[in-house]
Amino acid sequence: MPIAVTTPGSQNEAAKTIEVEHPDNLYGKPDTPELKLEAWYVLAADVREEIDALRLAAIINHQGPRIPARVFSKSNSYRVIAGPFNDISEAKMQLSA
Repeated sequence: MPIAVTTPGSQNEAAKTIEVEHPDNLYGKPDTPELKLEAWYVLAADVREEIDALRLAAIINHQGPRIPARVFSKSNSYRVIAGPFNDISEAKMQLSA
């Protein structure tokens, strides 16, 4: 429902709305790199609810140093994976920052 300042005599008129288009890529959203078999990944969480996994992945993506995180479904749970990292020392450094 649009919110607008009413003027005398405009109670019976419908408010004019503006259609807003959303961009394909959100501003500030980090790109998630492709999965690499030779890279290091960190299991950040294993949760039952998909919404919890998506929230945690968003937190990891947007806080501190930007760390790519993604959600994978696993039978009756969802895993949040952070990475890729070149080696274990890079993973530890990025995640402890």
